[in-house]
Amino acid sequence: MCDRQKLINKHLQTMTLDSFNDRNQNTWVREVTDPYLPGHRNPFIGNGLIGMRIPMEGNPSVYPEFAEPKMAATGTMMHGIYNENGSIPALNFMGLKIMHGRMVFRRDSGAVINYKQSLDFKNGTVTTECDWAHWGGNLHIKSRIFLSRSQKHVGCLEIELTSDYTTTYVLYDDVDGSAIPEMSDVSFHLRTESAAPKVMTAKIGNIKLSAATVLSINGSIEAGHTSTSAKGFSRYLYCPIQKGETVIVRKCGALYTNEQSNDPVNSAATAAVYALQNFERIEKQHNAAWAKIWEHRIEAEHAGVQALANSALFQLYSCLDETGNGGVPGPAGLSANAWFCHIFHDADTWTFPPASLLNPGMAKNYVQYRVATLEGAKRNAAAMGLKGARYPWEGGYSGDELIPGLVYCEQIHINYDVVQALWRYYLNSGDESVLPEIAEVIAECANFFVDRAIYNAEKDRYELHNVCCPDEFHNNVNNNAFTNYGAVFVMKLADKLAKKLNKTVNPDWLKVAEKMFIPIDHDKKIIMEYEGYDDSTIKQADAVLCLYPMNVDIPLEYQKNTNHYYIPLYEKQKIMMSSAIHGTIAARLGEIEHSYEMFLDLLPHIRTNYLLASESPMNETISLLTGLCGMLQQILMGWAGINITEEELKINPAVPRQVGYLNVLGLYYKGKCYDLKIKDGKYELTEKTA
Repeated sequence: MCDRQKLINKHLQTMTLDSFNDRNQNTWVREVTDPYLPGHRNPFIGNGLIGMRIPMEGNPSVYPEFAEPKMAATGTMMHGIYNENGSIPALNFMGLKIMHGRMVFRRDSGAVINYKQSLDFKNGTVTTECDWAHWGGNLHIKSRIFLSRSQKHVGCLEIELTSDYTTTYVLYDDVDGSAIPEMSDVSFHLRTESAAPKVMTAKIGNIKLSAATVLSINGSIEAGHTSTSAKGFSRYLYCPIQKGETVIVRKCGALYTNEQSNDPVNSAATAAVYALQNFERIEKQHNAAWAKIWEHRIEAEHAGVQALANSALFQLYSCLDETGNGGVPGPAGLSANAWFCHIFHDADTWTFPPASLLNPGMAKNYVQYRVATLEGAKRNAAAMGLKGARYPWEGGYSGDELIPGLVYCEQIHINYDVVQALWRYYLNSGDESVLPEIAEVIAECANFFVDRAIYNAEKDRYELHNVCCPDEFHNNVNNNAFTNYGAVFVMKLADKLAKKLNKTVNPDWLKVAEKMFIPIDHDKKIIMEYEGYDDSTIKQADAVLCLYPMNVDIPLEYQKNTNHYYIPLYEKQKIMMSSAIHGTIAARLGEIEHSYEMFLDLLPHIRTNYLLASESPMNETISLLTGLCGMLQQILMGWAGINITEEELKINPAVPRQVGYLNVLGLYYKGKCYDLKIKDGKYELTEKTA
């Protein structure tokens, strides 16, 4: 390895082959003892509604000063806070600063020694322990923070303080929106100075958001003294400590919007006070809720694969409500506001499939979002003078296109991405009640493709012109294979469902589908990315998506050739999902060693030690939920060989020898739940009873 690459790896702190192969690593609890390493990245926790990155200090007090690249400016994201451009960061509502004189506990004040921080995937809890050497003495600090999985509007923080001499510290409970430029119309509901819960309401975009906090010292709820600012409030409490004594400080906070409660002020205050008064009960319920979710997981003999699977599932589960009544995560989930959390095909093609397979309740969030935004998709089509629905390439609350005029919005393959997700949900969940709604979406998507298609009379075929490929380096091209194949799938499925439900059938669906042109190079025996493709550099997986997830029916030789052909054509810093797709396809084609090599190709994207993911090895889009779910699909649909069809649940395992046994616990097909266990090339599929 060259010296330059060594320096880059040291800075990025990517997962090395040695750390990946470490059999002694803890696959459930990730630990950091040196947060000053240049490549350190803060851990992420979430509960399906709220997401938060926890800095080295153990709570979000220091944001935005130490915000990471592309992180939410406040450190916190929440489903349902948006404006016409996309999602907006939430209030920093869980900060609790510890001060001694003019010094505040943080990385650039005094000295932080004997440091250890850990993230437990099993219960989404970050524990931080260290000694803070400040002017006059030493304070031992141990904190735990979690976002309640059972009471999703609530965050809980407990800090144990032990001083080596008798003194007094000051605790600052801050709720801060100063890093949110669009926040305005702040109002405070502090009632009297002696009232323990403090509440503020801010208008953020079109949403009114209320935040409430309440604190206790050694079990006694304290009101403290409060001051307000233009975009937040600060409450301070004196905390005297005797030498050798341990003081326990607890803080509970809650966030509510006016769309989640008719009275968000009192809902937030009630939730925060109840959580503090019942801290142990809330934590017990929180742990139980996570334990229920983890009944659906991956087990692998290889410790590195196990740790990555745990991390990926934890980050996916952290971004989705398991009851189906929440939001849909953007490319970085609730860990960051990259791309303003717009909804791309990242949702339908990448994060949806593992959610649908392991937790249909979580997957229902996607279904409800796409059904609810159908009218916006119709507006997009109508604005183009076309029939049907065109789902936005970058969507938000309304379903309208958020990047009109940019060439990327011509990625009309998004209609296929949406349809295949809806259809997969139906097959996995067995939920017949959603069929009429999703059939309507599918029919409107098919109508769009019919109207968008151009008939080439000379060649007696239909074509799709001036599209942007999934590979965004190539736009304004004709007949992208993935787009055209996708249109065929949508139109045929629309016809099938209309007949099944006795709905009106558009005769043009099958007419156009049967004559849709697909670019195939029969000399090279490959699927061409688009008509006229000249082997130029590509950004991301494209033609290979026809093999998976689309499962097109072409000869085996064409499939193998296509999968290998495009690998050397990517830019050097290719994005994470490309290798995952090639690895998935290789496993499904029986090229198991090649699949394992593609999995190893994902390691430079993984930032240690909390196993966050970046879009490419060199950029800092962290944590890329899209890429992590591509990796999960390689494990589930590639190595485990899970293939969902309308007729049956097919299993064709192709587990690399390096991985050993592989189990998928709690997978769904047509409403039934199964455990899949694979060892030595053989598998056992067992239906689970309630």
